[in-house]
Amino acid sequence: MSQQRNRRSNRSPLQQGYIPPRENVARPPGTNRNYARVSRRPFVDQRKLLCIVAPLALALIVTIILIILPGSSSGQITLAQYSKFYEGMSYDEVVSIVGSPGTVESESTMFGSTMVTREWKGNGGKDSMCIIMFTDGKIHLMTQAGLR
Repeated sequence: MSQQRNRRSNRSPLQQGYIPPRENVARPPGTNRNYARVSRRPFVDQRKLLCIVAPLALALIVTIILIILPGSSSGQITLAQYSKFYEGMSYDEVVSIVGSPGTVESESTMFGSTMVTREWKGNGGKDSMCIIMFTDGKIHLMTQAGLR
């Protein structure tokens, strides 16, 4: 047993797995004491993440409005009127076709753009409706359920 202790004591610190820190060595910028690269940028670019999350959150809000919340609207819309709508059409054109301003379901401003979601009650029964999302006053998304 004493021979094993002598062998261990004869081994250098490097042979024992110890690596002393280098104190007087110039380190490249952005590194720490152990030469591990320290990132100054976040793992995910926050602007890219926001561009992904914001539309998904907005789609979730519209889905909740369609499925869960009972809609109250100020005018009725027909399938023939709905078929005249197209992406990029202005809010004023929609109101001229339907004849009523609809009910504002949500409104938000992001990156300098204003997004408004409006709902119109449909003519096909109590659950029929049309929901249109306007971005800066133009149709961005639209959906309908039960219109005749």
